[in-house]
Amino acid sequence: MPNAGISTKNAYSYLREEVAGHENYVNNLKMTMTSAGDSQSLLNYFKLGCIDESPEGVAKWFQNLGHRKEKLTTFKLYLHDQVSGKNPTAIVVARANFTSKTPAPIPFGKIVVIDDPLIVGPELNSTVMARAQGIYLSDGQEEFVLNMNFNFVFTSGKNKGSTLSLFGQNPVFHQYRELSIVGGTGFFD
Repeated sequence: MPNAGISTKNAYSYLREEVAGHENYVNNLKMTMTSAGDSQSLLNYFKLGCIDESPEGVAKWFQNLGHRKEKLTTFKLYLHDQVSGKNPTAIVVARANFTSKTPAPIPFGKIVVIDDPLIVGPELNSTVMARAQGIYLSDGQEEFVLNMNFNFVFTSGKNKGSTLSLFGQNPVFHQYRELSIVGGTGFFD
């Protein structure tokens, strides 16, 4: 398990605790698989049904995980999506034929690829701190809703080289909207 940063011994110890009562079988399985350096097969075996997936089992699993120190970061950035002009940052890559003539700004079924600047202020000449790179698509037929899947790639400041991955539904005309941060790298790992 070098790619996941888990040693074979630690993986086995953790999994043995999770399947109490199966220790003789687990010991034999462990010897067979780890003698070949195959801790991935050992973990895959347990993924196939030997771990308690009940709410209680999941709660126990979370309690046994090593917990990282919680970090809180706040910042405010402005995303400028330029869909036309000399240097657009949002390009339509697909659209549904039956909705292409509707007056909506982004009709149902339209897919847009973005590489938008994220800047510190609302003015277009504000300092660029990051880029929003990814896609959004219009997936609401009854209201203007975008499904957004993109990364904030930080290009300057203390977070330079780090990323945040965002995914979620953006009901454009709602005053307050939230997108899930589903991952990150560097400072946000």
